[in-house]
Amino acid sequence: MSIQQAFFNRASAPPRVLVNCFINTVNVVVGTPVTYTPAVLSGYPAPVLLGDTWKVNGIVVGTGPIYTPVSGDNAKTLTVEESWSNAFGAATSVSTGAVVGAAASAPVVVTAPGIPTVPVTGVPTVYTPAVITAVPAATLTNRIWKLNTVTIAGAVGATYTPVSTDVGGALTVTEVWTNSNGTVSTTSLPYTVAQGYLAPGPVTAPILNGNPQVGVLSTYTQGVVSGVPTPTLTEIRWMVTQPPPPGGQFPTPPLIIAYGPTYTPTADKAGQTLWVNEVWNNIQGRLVYSSANKIIAAAGATFTPTNNGYYESDTSMTPIAPSVKFSPDGTVQAMTVNGTYTTIGQWGYPVPTAGAGAGYQIIVGDSNLVGGPIGDTPNAWLRMDVDRWWGVEAPYYGLSSVREMSYFVQPFGGGSYVGSGTIRCYCAR
Repeated sequence: MSIQQAFFNRASAPPRVLVNCFINTVNVVVGTPVTYTPAVLSGYPAPVLLGDTWKVNGIVVGTGPIYTPVSGDNAKTLTVEESWSNAFGAATSVSTGAVVGAAASAPVVVTAPGIPTVPVTGVPTVYTPAVITAVPAATLTNRIWKLNTVTIAGAVGATYTPVSTDVGGALTVTEVWTNSNGTVSTTSLPYTVAQGYLAPGPVTAPILNGNPQVGVLSTYTQGVVSGVPTPTLTEIRWMVTQPPPPGGQFPTPPLIIAYGPTYTPTADKAGQTLWVNEVWNNIQGRLVYSSANKIIAAAGATFTPTNNGYYESDTSMTPIAPSVKFSPDGTVQAMTVNGTYTTIGQWGYPVPTAGAGAGYQIIVGDSNLVGGPIGDTPNAWLRMDVDRWWGVEAPYYGLSSVREMSYFVQPFGGGSYVGSGTIRCYCAR
């Protein structure tokens, strides 16, 4: 072989595809021209492009460097194919396929949004979004809920919960869709809002008033609940925790010890935890609403007031007004004549809120006994108002006169008397 022949054999080569041709347009759509980038090949002498062919789903639809898809190409696959050759052979390059989309367009409503069920108060209303066609795809840019064609302030979410003032009104939802070619709005058909129903729900828990104590009437403040229709309070339960049985490893379940708006703890409940359970009901459900817990205190001191001594007026027949003061443990602390306490026209005064006597009140047994406020001293007190009769009887008859009036002590709010006493006035001329 000559040197010339060897060089000729080494330099000559048939076409070989190094990089396939590819379609330049990212989004191929009907009506928009499509171009492509030719393949990269090797070979010697340099390969020559013999022709390019456009195909849709494998069927030839055009030739040349540009092709404009038609409506019949929509949703089909477009490719371009090149044919190359040189003196020593031929090669073919085929692009990756691109799906042809519809022609660019502004948003068009296919189906309006819809409210599928009756909107009711208290329940979130869900709707079915609109169906929109657009090229490129449209975006939901706004949502507006309206009642009787009036925009509901702040109602732009995917749901809307009607309120009581909406009942009977026509509810609609409007969507606004946008793309680079335009905007469209679409509104649902109106749907009349109906009264809904809600099970009882907690708002403000019941509250135990004061501190529970053995022998003292306990009351509570009723809780506040929501619900439609308005829930009814069907039961008030007074509950306590029980100590576990001897050797028990688990606490004993709570115990219902009373029903009703009040409860007076008994001695066996001292030290236990007390609370109130309210039971609320309506046609939608039931709620058990509990107050905070409080510990039941032991009983206060027993009241054993003593009878008072004798007091007499002076010789000028000046009316006297003996009074008695009670110390925190309920016993008589002192007697005064013509005291300076302020008389107020109300019977029954609580004993101090501090000390062993807390939670008790003084009950008078005669209209001539009046009492002074706790704030006057740390002790409650009573005074016999003798002005109504004392200065009349004794002076006229020139006789000694004695009057006694009774008072009683009982737990504040009611209950059995735990003590009693007497105010006694004596006058001698």
